[in-house]
Amino acid sequence: MDIPQGYKQTELGIIPDDWEVKRISDFTSIITGGTPSTLRPEYWGGNIMWMSSGELNKKFVFDVEGRITTEGLLNSSTHMIPPFCVLIGLAGQGKTRGTAAYNYISLCTNQSIAAILPNDKYDSLYLYYVVDSKYDYLRLLSSGDGGRGGLNKNLLNSLEIVFPKTIAEQRAIAEALSDIDGLIAALDKKIAKKRLIKQGAMSQLLTGKKRLPGFSDPWVEKKLGEIGYTYSGLTGKSKDDFGQGNAKYITFLNVLANPILKENLFGSITIRENEQQNKVQFGDLFFNTSSETPEDVGTCAVLLSYHEELYLNSFCFGYRLTDDNVLGLYLAYYFRSRLGRQLMTSLAQGATRYNLSKELFNASRIILPETKDEQIAIATMLNDMDKEIDDLEAQRDKYRLLKSGMMQKLLTGQIRLTKPLTNVVPLVPGDSAVREIPVDAHIWAGHIVNRLWQSKGWGRTKLQKSLHLVGCYAQLDLGEEYIRNTAGPDDQRLMNYIDRKFK
Repeated sequence: MDIPQGYKQTELGIIPDDWEVKRISDFTSIITGGTPSTLRPEYWGGNIMWMSSGELNKKFVFDVEGRITTEGLLNSSTHMIPPFCVLIGLAGQGKTRGTAAYNYISLCTNQSIAAILPNDKYDSLYLYYVVDSKYDYLRLLSSGDGGRGGLNKNLLNSLEIVFPKTIAEQRAIAEALSDIDGLIAALDKKIAKKRLIKQGAMSQLLTGKKRLPGFSDPWVEKKLGEIGYTYSGLTGKSKDDFGQGNAKYITFLNVLANPILKENLFGSITIRENEQQNKVQFGDLFFNTSSETPEDVGTCAVLLSYHEELYLNSFCFGYRLTDDNVLGLYLAYYFRSRLGRQLMTSLAQGATRYNLSKELFNASRIILPETKDEQIAIATMLNDMDKEIDDLEAQRDKYRLLKSGMMQKLLTGQIRLTKPLTNVVPLVPGDSAVREIPVDAHIWAGHIVNRLWQSKGWGRTKLQKSLHLVGCYAQLDLGEEYIRNTAGPDDQRLMNYIDRKFK
C-alpha cells in the first residue's frame, strides 16, 4: 500500500507523521470500583453518587440513580473518581461489556466499571471517542470461553491508542464529535417528547375523552367477530423457503415495530405452484400471536399498500374487516393504545409462553366512533404525528451515519483539523483554552439556577434559553459570539462548562 506524504505506517495502520501510538499505561492510570454490602442498610441512601454498569448506556453522565453513604464508601472497594474520566464496562454477556461513557460529575462506581483517570497529558474527551470507537474490538478482546469473559485493568492498560501529539488537535477532534453528539441528543429529546405527545393524544382521542371539532355523534360497541374475520399465516414452510423467491411475506418484527407495515421490511419467500396459502389484502390487520410476556401479545399493524403476492408469517394471524363503517387504520392505532393493549393482555393465555386465542379475540367487543369520518379524522391526526416522528428519526439516523464517518476519518488522521479551535470550553481543569464567559452571565445564571432548579421540567436547555432571554431583555452588550452560543439549545460544550461551574 502506498503511504501518502506526511503519513507513516504503524501497528495500528497509517497515521500522520506528527501523531503517535501510546498504550493507556503510558499516559494515565486506571481504577475500578466496588459495591458496598447490600446487607448493611447504613451503607446506602447517602449523598455520594454510586454508578452501576447498566448506566453506561447514558454515554454522557450528569447524574446516576445510586447513592451510598460515607460509611459505605469507606467499607468497600469503590473509590471516588473525578469528573472527565473515560468509563468502560468490564463484564457481561449483554451489550455492557466494552461500552464507554464519560462522566461530568464526581462519583464512585461498581466493580464492573473501570475509570481511566484524566490528567494534563491528554484530552480525556478525545480518548472517550477513541475508546467508544473500539467497542467491537474490546468485545472480541474480552470474549473468553463461552462468550462471557470480561475486560480487566491489564487488558485496558495495554490498549493502544492513536494520538495527535498536541492536545489542541485532540481537543479540536473531540469538539467536532461533541457537536454532532449534541445534535443527536437534541433530536433524541425531541423524538421522546413527540412520542409522549402522541401517547397522550391516543389516550384521549381513542377513548372519546376528547372529541375533535365537528364530531358529536355517539360511539357504538362492536363485536370483533361480527365486523371481520381472522385467518392464519404461512403453513408447511421450511427454513429453505425463506430469504429467496419471487413472493414477499410480512415479518414478525414488521408487525411489532410499525402501526402501518413498511414495504422495505418485507422478506422474500418461495411459494410453489398450486401451493395453498392465504394472501393478504390491502386494509388487513395483523396480530402477533405468541410472546414470553402477556404484555407483548396481540401487537397490531395494518397493510396500506397493494401487492399481488404477499403473505403473512406463521407467528401472526390476519384480520379482514367486513364492515364498511370501520377503518382499519383506526383499529391499528386503537390496538396499540393503552386501552387496546389492556384488552390484548387480558386475552393472553399460557404459563411460560403466552398465546392469543382467535376465539377469544373474535368474542371481544370494542367501542369506537359511529361514523367512519370521525375514525378517519382521528387516524389521520395520529398518522401525521407518526410521520413527524419518522422524519425526526430519519434525520437523527443521518447524523449518526455522519458521526460514524467522522470518527473513522478524524480518529485516524485521514482528515486533519489543522487549525486548532480557539475560545473553547476547557475539558481538563487548568486548561488555558477557555471560551470567554462574561462575569454578568455567571451572576444571573447562578440566580436562575437558585430560583428554578426545582421547577417542573427544569434542565440544561431551559437554563440555556433563560440565559439568552435575560441577556436580550436586559440589553446587555455581551458580544455576538456569546449571544450566538447561548441561543442554543445545541451548544453542549458551553452548557458543560456552566454545569461544572455550578456543580
